[in-house]
Amino acid sequence: MSELNAIRVGNFIKLPTLFCLPALFCLWGLLAFSFPCSGGSPASASPQKTHWPEHFEASFGFEVMFDHNKIIIVSSVDTTTQAYKLGVRPGMELLAWNTLPVKRKLSSMKVNKYRKSYPLLTDDLIKLLLITRGRQGETAEAFFLTPSGNNRGIRLIAK
Repeated sequence: MSELNAIRVGNFIKLPTLFCLPALFCLWGLLAFSFPCSGGSPASASPQKTHWPEHFEASFGFEVMFDHNKIIIVSSVDTTTQAYKLGVRPGMELLAWNTLPVKRKLSSMKVNKYRKSYPLLTDDLIKLLLITRGRQGETAEAFFLTPSGNNRGIRLIAK
């Protein structure tokens, strides 16, 4: 899935993106429940609802990130959610969101109004935070590439 070795670039050591993003999220506390370094439970470590605008108050039960090839993969899944029960697992590639290829969906998302809330994140990282969130009860259809190489579509409800 990713390289385990760091790459030396000049005087800097560049770690693969797959390892850098979780560290950044842990430092900022934005997705504390998603990574083992948080040490908290999903309920206590997730961002407070006051941090989320009304139309992003609920989660579809998983988080995504870019791997070192800029492929969007599932980074974590809350085991108490419908996404987990329907087979979404870390490492699966997210292919489409509500019938749009996921890269096209991300390119159509506007993040200007969220830059103040997340000043240390790039626009792409803000989009990754927002794509798996929605209004309470909102449905979405997500398509994943399974480990066996099949394309699997599932309907999720934000909770």
